[in-house]
Amino acid sequence: LVFIIYLMFLCVSCSLTAGLGGSSWTLAPQYIFVYQWTTWAYAQQYCSDMGADMVIVRNVDEMNQLRNVMGAQDNSNYWLGLKQGTKLQWQWSFWNSSGPPSYTNWKTGWPGSFGDCVAMSSQGPWINEDCAQATNFVCHNGE
Repeated sequence: LVFIIYLMFLCVSCSLTAGLGGSSWTLAPQYIFVYQWTTWAYAQQYCSDMGADMVIVRNVDEMNQLRNVMGAQDNSNYWLGLKQGTKLQWQWSFWNSSGPPSYTNWKTGWPGSFGDCVAMSSQGPWINEDCAQATNFVCHNGE
C-alpha cells in the first residue's frame, strides 16, 4: 500500500497494472516500469507480449525524464532495449531502429568488456551486463 501511494504521489498520470507476479506502472503514456527482476531476453518478450518494446533513449531529454521518474532513492538498475548485435555494435531492440544509437550515457569507463546487454541506473549512467543477469526493466509503448 505504501508503494502504491508513493507511486501516485510521484506521478499523477500513472496507472498501476499487474505483471510478472510483481507490479508495473505506466508514465503517460510511453514508459512502463516493471519491478520484477528478470533476464534481458525475458524482459524483451514481456514488453513484446504487451504490444510494446524495451525502452530506447534517443536524447538527453528522454534520459532525464526516465531518471527523474525513477528517483535518486531507487538504487536499482533497469534493462534498456540496447544490446550488442552480431557485428559487436550496440543496437536498439526497437523494431524500426537500425544502426548504432545516436545518443548514449555510459558510466565513466564503460562499456566494459563483458556483457552484451545494457542497464541504466536510477542515477542515469548506463552499464553493460551479462544478459542472463536479472534486473528490473522498462518497456516503451510508442510515441
